[in-house]
Amino acid sequence: MRVIKKDIRKGILKIKLENKDDLWFAHRLIKQKDLISSTTTRKIKVGEDNVRKKIFVKIEVDKNKLENGMLKLSGRIIECNNEDIPLGNYQSIILQEGDSLTIEKKEVLKRELDEIKEATTPQYIILICAFDREEAIFYKLTKRGYEIINKIKGNTKKKDYDNQTSKNFFKEIWEELKKHNDKIKPDSIIIASPGFWREYLLREIRNDEIKKKIISATCNSVNETTIHEIMKRPETETALKNTRVKREEEKINSLLMQISKNEKAAYGIKEVKKSINYGAVKEVLISSKFAEENPEETNEITKNTEKQDGRVMIIGSEFEPGKQLDGLGGIAALLRFNISQ
Repeated sequence: MRVIKKDIRKGILKIKLENKDDLWFAHRLIKQKDLISSTTTRKIKVGEDNVRKKIFVKIEVDKNKLENGMLKLSGRIIECNNEDIPLGNYQSIILQEGDSLTIEKKEVLKRELDEIKEATTPQYIILICAFDREEAIFYKLTKRGYEIINKIKGNTKKKDYDNQTSKNFFKEIWEELKKHNDKIKPDSIIIASPGFWREYLLREIRNDEIKKKIISATCNSVNETTIHEIMKRPETETALKNTRVKREEEKINSLLMQISKNEKAAYGIKEVKKSINYGAVKEVLISSKFAEENPEETNEITKNTEKQDGRVMIIGSEFEPGKQLDGLGGIAALLRFNISQ
């Protein structure tokens, strides 16, 4: 994300969306009743025909939806550069990579400033390959989280450990690694496998530039959730420490540990509000699902927490840490001290 203009006192932020992660950050940043100015298109009646024209418009946000690589904002028109379009009409602004917009807020919260800072820091990309002799899964990690970018399968018999098909499969994994390295240009590449299969793959890697990026790790199995095991390995700690999904997982692990010991933790809306009222909250964790379904309550909790020098973190429900948080009611808190039950 590139910040073109920032005036926190007036609540004005003009940004350019440079990649998919920026759309995700903007989706988090924009709330109901924020004012958004950008270029969009609208059907306008010209004579007997309806013609789609480009317009510059300011809307008061009512709906905010991210899907299929696009951010769709809808609301009533506040200003428009086309006098034929009445103010107060409903209008959508659809934003993609490369688009710019201006956000106007009544106030900017500390949590939002943290997310702006995170969105504007240089992007650190990690390519992960979890594999054994039968299957390989390739993940891309960015600031936002992770996605599975490819899966390939070998064709081997479990008892035949040294047959030619198995050897050819490691060559195939290497070819895929080269392809993804050229495409996404990762800063680090993590290869993880059960047992000694990593050695077979390392023998195939003859590119010195790629070799320098390689971090070798262990995993017990290969499936879509293996990434969470890899993120807990000590071998990958340094490479992963600045990724958001790693930080989210650490927060949830800390929360679950405190809950298991019946210490310095609260979960569920009632208990979290009670903890805020006692001034006991150090950090509130809110799932993106809870935030989207309860925008006003999320805003109120954020303000009350920040007034007490606490922090608020929104955790994505699309990943495992957020799913665990949703299982606790979508909201929880790490406390400074225990409070009476």
